[in-house]
Amino acid sequence: MTMADPHNTTDPEIALEAFFAAGRSAAAEPSATFLARVLAEAEAVQAERDAPIAEPPAPQQGLWAGIIAALGGWGGAGGLATATMAGVWLGFAGVQGSGTLTAFLAAPEEAAVTLELIPEFDSFVLAALETEG
Repeated sequence: MTMADPHNTTDPEIALEAFFAAGRSAAAEPSATFLARVLAEAEAVQAERDAPIAEPPAPQQGLWAGIIAALGGWGGAGGLATATMAGVWLGFAGVQGSGTLTAFLAAPEEAAVTLELIPEFDSFVLAALETEG
């Protein structure tokens, strides 16, 4: 294979080899302005990453959301609603004829009567067990 002039030949291998030889002989160096631009852009990106991230503003709550949060959430609001309704019921019903338990507790003449909640239970056995131990 003879080296011919790459501009005058139609053989693609010879022309390609001439371009590769020219590329190997001259080292590619970036220009100083290009290096300065790359360095300036890198410093700008670093400055953006080092900057503190601003906190997003807190979402605005509505009036009812603030009230529910102040009561402890939906569980607290449900307990408060239950207690309110029980108070309203007791206020309207009163103690006159609202049941045997309220009549028993409200009657002053039966205040000396005891109520046996567990009739088969012997409290003396429990007292004896507590003194032995």
